[in-house]
Amino acid sequence: MKGLKTGFTLVEVSLFLAVTALLLLGVTMGVRGSVFQQRFNDSVQNFAEFLRSAYSETINVEHTGTGNSEYAVYGKLLTFGETYDFVGNKLDREDNRAFSYTIIGKIGDFGTQNVLKNLIDLRANVVIGKSESSYELAGIAQEYIPRWGACIQTTKGFSEGTYQPFEGSVLIVRHPGSGTVFTFYSKTVIEVNEALREGKAGD
Repeated sequence: MKGLKTGFTLVEVSLFLAVTALLLLGVTMGVRGSVFQQRFNDSVQNFAEFLRSAYSETINVEHTGTGNSEYAVYGKLLTFGETYDFVGNKLDREDNRAFSYTIIGKIGDFGTQNVLKNLIDLRANVVIGKSESSYELAGIAQEYIPRWGACIQTTKGFSEGTYQPFEGSVLIVRHPGSGTVFTFYSKTVIEVNEALREGKAGD
C-alpha cells in the first residue's frame, strides 16, 4: 500500500500568508502609533521644560557675568517667530524655533502698578551697550528647537487642522522686593537678533 502524501493546498497556504500579513501589519501600525505617541509626549515635555526653565531662572536669579553692580537681573524674554537666529541666518516661517533672553536693568523698585512702564524707566533690556552703535546680549541667551520636528502653533490652527505658527513675545519678570512673578504676552514679535544684526538694539 502506497504511503499517503501530506501537505498544504494552495488555498491553505494563501490563507496562512494573508492572516500572517494582516497580523504583521497590525503589529507594525501599533508600533508606529506608539512611537509617534511617544515622540509627541517627548516634544510636549521638552517644551514644558523650556518654559519651566525660564520661570525657574527668573525666580532663582544667577549672576549674569556683566560685572556691573549697578544692574540687576529682572527675568526672561521669550520670543516666538523671530526672523533671524543668533548668528544672523534668516529663518523660515516653518522653522518654529524660540529664543530666551536675560533681562537686566538698573537696580530699583518697579512696584506692582504700571510694571512695564517702570521697567522701561529702569532701562530694563536684553542687551547692553558697548558703544553708541554697538550692543551685545545681556547675560544668557538660549535657543529652543522643538524635538522630532514638532511645531509650536496656535490653538486655533490646531483645532482647525491648519498650520498656524505661534508668534509673539512673553515677558517674565520677578519683583525684586516681594518676589512676585509677572507674566506679559504680546502678539508682537520682538526681533532681538535682527536688531543686534543691524546695530539698532538700543532703540
